[in-house]
Amino acid sequence: MQDEKHEPFLLSVPRLFSILNNDEEKSPRPPDGFADQRHPHRRNIKLSSIPPKRRNAVESEFILNENSEYASKLSTHLLLGEEIDPNTPIEILGLIIKDLEYRRDIFIQKGAFSESVKALNAVDHVKELQIDSVKRAAQQEQLEEIRLRRGHMKTDLKIFNHIKKAHAQNMRSKCKERVKNTEIRHQKELEEHEKKWNEPSMQRLYNRRSSNLVNLRNQYKRLLLAKKFAEAEQTKKFADELEAKEYDEAQRRFEQEFLVSKQQLIQRHNQEIETLKENNSLKLEVLKKKSQIEKLSLINRKKAIQHQEENVKDLEKNWRLYHKVNEDPKPTSRSTRMELMKINMQETPILQKPDVIRNK
Repeated sequence: MQDEKHEPFLLSVPRLFSILNNDEEKSPRPPDGFADQRHPHRRNIKLSSIPPKRRNAVESEFILNENSEYASKLSTHLLLGEEIDPNTPIEILGLIIKDLEYRRDIFIQKGAFSESVKALNAVDHVKELQIDSVKRAAQQEQLEEIRLRRGHMKTDLKIFNHIKKAHAQNMRSKCKERVKNTEIRHQKELEEHEKKWNEPSMQRLYNRRSSNLVNLRNQYKRLLLAKKFAEAEQTKKFADELEAKEYDEAQRRFEQEFLVSKQQLIQRHNQEIETLKENNSLKLEVLKKKSQIEKLSLINRKKAIQHQEENVKDLEKNWRLYHKVNEDPKPTSRSTRMELMKINMQETPILQKPDVIRNK
């Protein structure tokens, strides 16, 4: 009995049209003035009211479609109260709606009131699936756009990091080269300093005989000429002791001032190297800060893409935003006021001169 009850739903469209010429038992007709409560504007349409040419053209278009059999099968499942895959392609959903509308017309023409209501509800359900399919298509389109934008952003970020890394590496190389050149120059200055202190002029500056030593040497010569050998020998002894003492003092002063001069030179070199390294570090820090500021735009792009992706993943929210972006922009308040001013402006009558009025 159950198979006989659902037998009309399993029929194809050509078979349903062939039922119109048979004298099978008809179910009770709907009451007069019947209309769907959800759609008051809809009315019962008899299949005979559709022009034959149009009916045949639509029927031929459905039958000739390669997916007509599959759509008819899904229509039957809907009329039996079963669910279909919500991810059914939108083209198939369109064919299902055509098939269900034909079956509804046939049920109305045959007087199958309850079955026509089922077909009408199925049509509404498929139309909702169509809307959901369009929403998902819009969502997939948005997600694909986001994927492309994320790919472009990652590429830009990779290029940016590569350029800044190369720039920083180049700056470090230049800093090391400047330090190395400075150290080479310092080594030359130290060598020149050693050479300067070993010159005869510098030796004479420190190794000079005092006036007492010169007088003792002269006195020793005079005593030798006077053949006063004992006194000459005593004078020579005093002169040798004074010369040794003066030489030790000159040597001590020479070494001390040499070390002081060299230490000052080395200290100046160290300060110069330290200042150079500080400048190099400062330049690298400035480059780092500048890179962070320039990178901020890429970070904001990434955050914007993430925020948009969160909105797109919400199907209903994405649909509302999608329509809000694509709808025509509303006029601003100022433009609205200007339009109202233009509408409210009325032409005033032209005033005439008194002589013109008298002539009239």
